[in-house]
Amino acid sequence: MTIDKGTLAGWCLVAAALGSGTAIPAMAQADITLGYDLPAQDLGETLRAIARRSGRDVLFADEVVQGRRAAPVRGTLSAAQAVRAALEGSDLVLEEREGALMVRPRSDAATRQPDASNNEITVTGTRIRGGDSPSPTTVVTREALEDAGIDDFAGFSRILPQNFGGGQNPGVAGGGDQGGQDNINNSTTLNLRGLGADATLTLINGHRVAYDALDQGVDVSAIPLAAVDRIDVVADGASALYGSDAVGGVVNLRLRHDYSGLETTARFGAATDGGDVQQQYSAVTGSRWSTGGFMVAVDYDHSTPILAADRDYTRTLNGSQTLIAGQSQVSAVLAGHQQLTPGVRFEIDAEFADRRMQKSNAFTATSDASVNGLVNHPALRSWAVTPSLHVDLPLNWTASLEGTRSTNTTDIHSGNFLNGVETPGRLIYENRLANVEAGAEGPL
Repeated sequence: MTIDKGTLAGWCLVAAALGSGTAIPAMAQADITLGYDLPAQDLGETLRAIARRSGRDVLFADEVVQGRRAAPVRGTLSAAQAVRAALEGSDLVLEEREGALMVRPRSDAATRQPDASNNEITVTGTRIRGGDSPSPTTVVTREALEDAGIDDFAGFSRILPQNFGGGQNPGVAGGGDQGGQDNINNSTTLNLRGLGADATLTLINGHRVAYDALDQGVDVSAIPLAAVDRIDVVADGASALYGSDAVGGVVNLRLRHDYSGLETTARFGAATDGGDVQQQYSAVTGSRWSTGGFMVAVDYDHSTPILAADRDYTRTLNGSQTLIAGQSQVSAVLAGHQQLTPGVRFEIDAEFADRRMQKSNAFTATSDASVNGLVNHPALRSWAVTPSLHVDLPLNWTASLEGTRSTNTTDIHSGNFLNGVETPGRLIYENRLANVEAGAEGPL
């Protein structure tokens, strides 16, 4: 048989010649049965004894049999039967190639020698402290957004390159999914890679909150920017750790743990062509002490709508037609932590938002929406509370217990007008989340 030189270097060929000096072809020897009485011993010694006794070629790598013991081989057996008896109870198998008997592991991968390229372990999902993810993480701080002139998360969603700006974004107007039925309550959801808001997992301080309306996204515009310390964005699939709702990626809004003092901001602006008069007032306050601290952020945001009458290029529509809805929103966030005893820490974060708006859709260009049209008054109210307890254990272990209760409700009162006669309607979307999570981790 032909053996590659590279293979010969790693394999041992054991052959026995007949005393007459005339070799019997290997295929002819395959069915010859001989008597064997070999004890349990070093596997390499047993395989060599079988080769000498049977006159068959037996191939094996030295490192494969090193340190292994063979089972006893007794009885009248063919060479192949004798080798299989010797391998009984091991993870090695016998393979016949061109008349030779080859002993190898069940998986060829087991014969590979470790080297620098095969020593690396890639972690696709981990909750171990300090464990690095193979996916790149983008960190955006609150200060960086403020320096860029961003005042809320609707603005952040438009400048994040990995985020699809359509869908649930109050700055996107138009029919269909952009500005139409898809965004019924003027919310902002993140949609990494354009796979849908339900494929981007949005977390607050590392935990889930209730979804918004009907598209299973999280309304990030309900969080005041002043309450956030930074935003961590993993714009790659993270379903190995978080599940199928993280196929597009993960966005984690990290809240400020505490704050000392009082900071207030005010903003006013308007569009030069009319409409979109904006005013925003926010305040953040809190306190720190030796064993803990807290932070409270409150934000009020009001903007008037942009109507068809406010733009020259939409004068062919009825002036009451809403292009971009106005809104009034109040939102608040609380975050705090307290060291109860040495090694025991209590944390809590809570969020609340109330938003109200009006949208008008005129059915004709000659009559107001309150005559022939649809007028919607969506109202959104959401809240979430997450207390958690963290305990430092011996041997550098930590344990945690966390619970979240969250609700997001969109209540739409509508009026469908036909020749001035109103047919009232009401539609409610309510999403609830109740979650308890416990865990412990540390070095082994």
